[in-house]
Amino acid sequence: MTLTPARSHPRRGRAAALALAVLAGVALGAPAATPATADTAPPAADLPATVSTDLLPTVQIDGVAWSQAVVGNRVFAGGSWSTARPAGAAAGTSTVAQPNLLSYNVTTGVMDAGFRPKVNAQILAVAASPDGRTVYIGGDFTTVDGQARNRLAAFDVATGVLKSWNPGANNKVYALAVTESAVYAGGWLTAAGGAARSSVAALNLTTGAALPFAPAVAGTENAGVRAITVSPDRTKVMLGGQFETVNGAGSPGGYGLAIVDAATGKTSSPLAANAVIRNARNAAGILSLTSSGSSVYGTGFHYAVGGPTDGNFEGAFKISWSGALEWLEDCHGDSYSVFAGQGAVYVAGHPHYCGNIGGFEQTDPISYHRALAFTPDARGTVGKEPYNYYNFAGQPKPQWLNWFPDLNSGQYTKQYQGPWHVAGNNDYVVFGGEFTTVNNKLQQGLARFARPGLAPNLDGPRLSGTSYVPKAQSFAQGIRLTWPANYDRDSEQLTYKLVRNGNSGTPIFTTTQRSTFWLRPTLSFLDTTAVAGQTYTYSVQVSDPSVNGKAPNVAKGAAISATAAGGSSLSAYDQKVLADSPQNYWRFAETSGTTVADTAGSGPATRQAGVTTGVPGARTGTAPGTAYRFSGSGSTSSVASSTAEAGKQVFSVEAWFKTSSTTGGKIVSFGSAQTGNSTNADRQVYLSNAGQVIFGTIAGSVRAIYGPSGKNDGKWHHVVATLDPSGLKLYVDGVLSASRTDYYQAQRYTGYWRVGGDVLSGWPGNPTSPYLAGDIDDVAVYDRALTAAQVAAHKAAG
Repeated sequence: MTLTPARSHPRRGRAAALALAVLAGVALGAPAATPATADTAPPAADLPATVSTDLLPTVQIDGVAWSQAVVGNRVFAGGSWSTARPAGAAAGTSTVAQPNLLSYNVTTGVMDAGFRPKVNAQILAVAASPDGRTVYIGGDFTTVDGQARNRLAAFDVATGVLKSWNPGANNKVYALAVTESAVYAGGWLTAAGGAARSSVAALNLTTGAALPFAPAVAGTENAGVRAITVSPDRTKVMLGGQFETVNGAGSPGGYGLAIVDAATGKTSSPLAANAVIRNARNAAGILSLTSSGSSVYGTGFHYAVGGPTDGNFEGAFKISWSGALEWLEDCHGDSYSVFAGQGAVYVAGHPHYCGNIGGFEQTDPISYHRALAFTPDARGTVGKEPYNYYNFAGQPKPQWLNWFPDLNSGQYTKQYQGPWHVAGNNDYVVFGGEFTTVNNKLQQGLARFARPGLAPNLDGPRLSGTSYVPKAQSFAQGIRLTWPANYDRDSEQLTYKLVRNGNSGTPIFTTTQRSTFWLRPTLSFLDTTAVAGQTYTYSVQVSDPSVNGKAPNVAKGAAISATAAGGSSLSAYDQKVLADSPQNYWRFAETSGTTVADTAGSGPATRQAGVTTGVPGARTGTAPGTAYRFSGSGSTSSVASSTAEAGKQVFSVEAWFKTSSTTGGKIVSFGSAQTGNSTNADRQVYLSNAGQVIFGTIAGSVRAIYGPSGKNDGKWHHVVATLDPSGLKLYVDGVLSASRTDYYQAQRYTGYWRVGGDVLSGWPGNPTSPYLAGDIDDVAVYDRALTAAQVAAHKAAG
């Protein structure tokens, strides 16, 4: 979390260079569009299509854009900068002096040569009149085109001429909203339009004089108004900011959010949502509000130094004009601006975790996703809070959409943020901020994206060449190929073709799979037509959906060579498991050595000295295979995956076990150490002394579910444990034995899958020994929750 736009922002000058003609058109040398990924074909019919993430060529600035207004085909952008330059130009080249305010054509990205105002300090707010004839600006400036304009000014859109409107404000203006009868201005002001006002004023459109609208906005720290929007019927105004009370009220309605009468400023209606979203004072606030039909979308910030007494919310929200909360997205990381248009809701900020609404997990080190999109309607509820932020569990949430353009962080404000503002119209979504690259291409301060029919839709899946190569294993039945799903910035559903010997016209396998950058399921295929003794090459080609009749974009992976050399036979059970694409499948078929092969192809495991190979396995029939026998004597009685990974929040773990022990022990878990006793151990499946099967996870405290007892009867038993947003489930011998839906989190750390034992101290039903004395076979890990039908089918095949 970081500070939001602060009380002052330094301006950094750059020398003006070339003539205005450099920015006046693509024909004068502006590079053509640099495409990025486009998903405009949602994988489900009830999901709205987003704009493409293709980066369109757009004029650049050498500072920060704080605010934008789209008027017809023009974007008016205001902020703090000295020069502008055309798309594709490196910083400091092809520049022209155009400080703090410019406009550009949203269809071409070219700066408007006829709009050349000179504003002497930063602009923090830009808004247009409802008829599109006038653009208003607010900020820190005191002169425009050499004329006195104290922090408020207006321009004629058609001519670009500075209008005579000159109300004046005595301090910073952060927010503007315009109706047919008034301009509402908010900030740190205590006077505007010739009258005393507390943080917000309504101004006459012609004279600039203050209107009777005068809510009493107050607070002990930074009691400013940062956002304003007006209801469609023009009877109500919603205020957002860092104030603590409005007209003497602080809850609900007045603590960072308030609805007041548009004419008088008196509190006009309750605001129940303010009992949930509580942002005010120095370390929290509401930064944007935008009215859309019967609702208002907004965003908030909160940083830890203020603690819970200041605020509790960092994401985007939707509130009805009656004051009810319609949804909130509780992604962690401050959100600065929101735009609702074209069936989706777009957010600018620096989110780094959306796991509690079913989105991406937090990484270590933290990675940021600075532009997000959501459905306009609520779909489900927020999950439990895992990081000691405020717990919004149970509140309505929207559905995230697979739209993830890459905007980096800039350094101009020394707050190291990317986009600060988002706006748009029916065809385009535009971002402004201090970023310097978009989708890894040079693009500073301003960016635009178009709906599918206007975008080039040229980019596709992200991985190709040597970064995308399948793995191959030879078995008696043929050659088995495995590969992780690819991902796309805004296509969730991709098509995969497995190509043999370069014959792309007739792939040996084709499938579709949904994936994201954080959730990439394992895909596989068994080539049973491979002839023994022959060598083949295999590669994977991945394509995104066709958009507007255009051929899909295809990413081609490099080939791997594999020989059909026979090998162990895959049983019916093996093939059933592999058909459900596990991430790991350790069959425990080895009779010597310490390396445990992964039939799924992701990575081997390592056997410790206290584990014996080659004992009869769990499968029924004439070929039961082999299993491992665990001595239960201590930390050497275990098997661990060889490669550390981030702990999963969605997974299934599956195993067979047989024991007569009355001292219990662990079947499988996820530990922070590969050998010895882990500092952290979670996702635990274990037996009590009485042979009761228990599954639990940790996020703050242990949450467990309890299966049947008596499974220490010396017989083979099948167990599957799953975790996903629907909760925890435990299946024993193919039947759902226990579940809970009130909780679906697990501890977050990097670690290893441990089989046979690890620490269990403090867990319910804590057995005498954390290390199981018994046999274990066929351990599989999945990056999704198996269904009840899949579990039953696996048990039946075994």
